[in-house]
Amino acid sequence: MLVMLASCKKQGPKQVWIYSQDGTEMLYGNVKQVLIGDSALKSDFYMIYFGKDGKMAGSINRTTDISTTALGSDTSFYIHQVKYGFMQDSNGKITGIVGRDSSNDGSWRSKWEFGKNDRVSDFISGVDDSARTVITYKYDTVGNVIEAKSVFLERHREPDIYRYKYNSKHEMIEKGLYEGTNGFLRLLMRNSFRYISFDSHNNWIKMISHSESFPPMSKFSHTDTITRKITYY
Repeated sequence: MLVMLASCKKQGPKQVWIYSQDGTEMLYGNVKQVLIGDSALKSDFYMIYFGKDGKMAGSINRTTDISTTALGSDTSFYIHQVKYGFMQDSNGKITGIVGRDSSNDGSWRSKWEFGKNDRVSDFISGVDDSARTVITYKYDTVGNVIEAKSVFLERHREPDIYRYKYNSKHEMIEKGLYEGTNGFLRLLMRNSFRYISFDSHNNWIKMISHSESFPPMSKFSHTDTITRKITYY
């Protein structure tokens, strides 16, 4: 009698999460890498990579700075590499994430703290253990971030308030920057997002982003095409 033995291969995660100052974004599939590009700055990119366990492992961000002087223009390129580590309690539950910028001797640190319902409650950034910026989040009933309050601890000013809107797929379609207190908020900047292409895992890979400003800010209106190349394990 011939007996067939099937090998058991451990399945990777069905979703992964990207953590940012705007909260979290879920991607479908066992994602290995996300490469994000901007049509306006073709030399710039932002890459996020994940371990096979689905946890965000690191990121690389390349930006261009063009300054103008009396002698002409000067172009500089900056690359920031960040490694992420996950904090867990005795039961293996994730309680926080710490990112250290290895391009700055690891001294610049970002930290996400988790609260109720395993959601990110606060984002903290600063040098070593000295916080400079603290962002706190509010959620709707289905887990979307609807408001973020950003406080700059080194400046005596009112906090920045960000408010978000989503479509039925929980994709962010609008982000507004407001100022003000005591219940009165004034819109300063609005970003709208329209998703036009998706890959086989139903993750967006092409998006139109439009930004516009409102008084008292200087008039500004700009549209970009943002692309993402996503690879999987």
